[in-house]
Amino acid sequence: MKRELYTAAVSVGRLLGLGRRSLLPGSLRVLTYHKVTDVRPNSIAVGVEAFSAQQELLAADYKVVSLTVILDHVRSGARLPERAVLLTFDDGYRDNLLNARPILERHGHAAVVFVPTSFVGTRGHLPHDSRLATPNQTMDWDELRALGPLFEVGSHGQSHRVLTRMPLVEARAEIVTSKRILEERLSRDVHAFSYPKGSIGDRSLALDAAVRAAGYTLAFVTVPGVNAPGFDPLEIHRHNVEDYGLDYFRALLDGSAALLGAKDTRVGYGAKLLINRVRGRAL
Repeated sequence: MKRELYTAAVSVGRLLGLGRRSLLPGSLRVLTYHKVTDVRPNSIAVGVEAFSAQQELLAADYKVVSLTVILDHVRSGARLPERAVLLTFDDGYRDNLLNARPILERHGHAAVVFVPTSFVGTRGHLPHDSRLATPNQTMDWDELRALGPLFEVGSHGQSHRVLTRMPLVEARAEIVTSKRILEERLSRDVHAFSYPKGSIGDRSLALDAAVRAAGYTLAFVTVPGVNAPGFDPLEIHRHNVEDYGLDYFRALLDGSAALLGAKDTRVGYGAKLLINRVRGRAL
């Protein structure tokens, strides 16, 4: 059902002419991956062949940029290349190293991996994998280091819990402590934070202030959409990549999928909460 709804939204977006409106100079598209694996059943996973085809499309039609390029843009106003795309990976799965990295390396594509520090090198399931019989191991510290210069590393908190659903003092500790642990264990500066879940109800002005105070320059949410010139560096929108074919993937990049943002409005977020409660699932 999800696939049908998402592809229908893209079709409507194309009929409304939403595609190609988001290619203004200085705009930024950010894509979110989680798992790159052919192991099924699995959630939030893109197959290896599909991932390779997506990278070929990006290499032909877009400019994949590094996190450093975004930092320079935010800090000094350095211009972004036309059709700029940033690749991000949430959760630190081992398949990012084994399956995604060789393909990215082939194309010279940089990426960012956002890591929840409590799950580095553990055998425990991330919360959204708890119902799966399929093993989805996370990287350990040596494997994170083995990602090399191709991947930059950012924080995804510690416990992968939604920060707005815990006391503010506890949420601040997750934001600060995860940064410190990553910097100490990897001997590199951490400039970016990715909100767990990251929808409109999963962050707040108080949390934005905590992210800024902790020393992060960039913060990423999962609200879909292309980031227009002058975007807020503490609210960078991202499209979650689904394994729905190249036509759908093109729509994420050209703006045709803009209607997907409706699910991350206040009304859409409330509807998702209600639906998931009825289904007995956490959002």
